[in-house]
Amino acid sequence: MLLNGEPPSQLLLDRLRLEADSFVCVDGGANTARALGAVPDMICGDLDSITDETRAAFIGIETVVTADQSMTDFQKAVRLVAGRGVRSVTVIGASGGRMDHALGNFSATAQLSRLVPLRLIDNDGETVILHGPGELTVTGTVGTVVSLIPLGLADGITTTGLRWPLTDEPLEIGVRVGTSNELSAERATIGLRAGTLSVYVGRGTPH
Repeated sequence: MLLNGEPPSQLLLDRLRLEADSFVCVDGGANTARALGAVPDMICGDLDSITDETRAAFIGIETVVTADQSMTDFQKAVRLVAGRGVRSVTVIGASGGRMDHALGNFSATAQLSRLVPLRLIDNDGETVILHGPGELTVTGTVGTVVSLIPLGLADGITTTGLRWPLTDEPLEIGVRVGTSNELSAERATIGLRAGTLSVYVGRGTPH
C-alpha cells in the first residue's frame, strides 16, 4: 500500500511489489507510482491529490472513491482491504511530506493494526505494531537502531538483547519513549503485557 508521503526508492518499491499479492495506491500515492513506473491494482481515497496526468495514465484501474472526511485516506484504505480479506498490509509512503499527515498516519496505526497486521516501511527502516500481551523478536547486526514508541500507554515492557534493557517497565506517549536503543546481540526480544507499542528497526527484520 503506497501513501502520499516520502516516496520509496525504486529498489524498495520493486522489492516490496514482488513480495506482495496486490499493489494499492492511496490517493496521491498513485502519482508516486506513476513517477516510478509502477502500475497499481487499485487506487482508493477521496482522490483530491491525484493529478490529471496520473488519472489518464491509470484509466481502467479499479478506483474506489470514499469521500468520508471523518477518516483519513489511510484509514479508509486499510478498512477497505481488510474488508476484502487481506491478511496483512505493508505500508510505504506513510512518513515524510506534510507533518500532520505523517502524525495522523502514525496515530491511526494503533486502531488499524487491530483490523489487520501492519508493517510500515520507508527507506531507512521498518516499523511493526505490537499489541499486549505479546512478544516480538528482532534480528540484525549488533548496533542496529531499535526504537520503542508507545501508542498511548504501553505497560509491562521487558526486553532482551538491547543495549538499554527494560524490565517490566511502562512507556507512555508524552511521558517517556524509547528512541535510539540498539541491538546488543544479533537477536532481541520485546515483550509487552498491555497496550500498544510501535517497534522501529533501522536495519534487520522483525518477526
